[in-house]
Amino acid sequence: MSQSSYLLLLATAVVLLLVLIAGAALLRRYKRRLDIINAELFELKRSLSIFDDGAQGIGRRLVEAERQLKSVVSDQVQFKQQSNNQSYTDAASLVAQGLSVDEVVEQSDLSRAEVELMVLLRESDHQPEGVA
Repeated sequence: MSQSSYLLLLATAVVLLLVLIAGAALLRRYKRRLDIINAELFELKRSLSIFDDGAQGIGRRLVEAERQLKSVVSDQVQFKQQSNNQSYTDAASLVAQGLSVDEVVEQSDLSRAEVELMVLLRESDHQPEGVA
């Protein structure tokens, strides 16, 4: 083998060795970057899981609060209806006792027109059948 062939082979081997060393260094560098990215991905997954759990908990509490609100609104409507019925019952009792319209309005939550209507209805119920 000639010296030029030997030198060419040696130069090729050196270049190949340098390429392998550079490739190994590059591979190591990318491996480190991949490890960092995997660690960040793991942390993001963990954070997402925490946020998801929190959102589900808030969702459950929101549904429960909505249920309670509907119940309170329903109770309030019932209470208001009962209160209104009681106002009419109280006013009818006062009318039956013979109090004047002004006295009934003063002692009840009803308007003057409502009390006047109650008085008219009471008077029409107590009129004899033949009187119109």
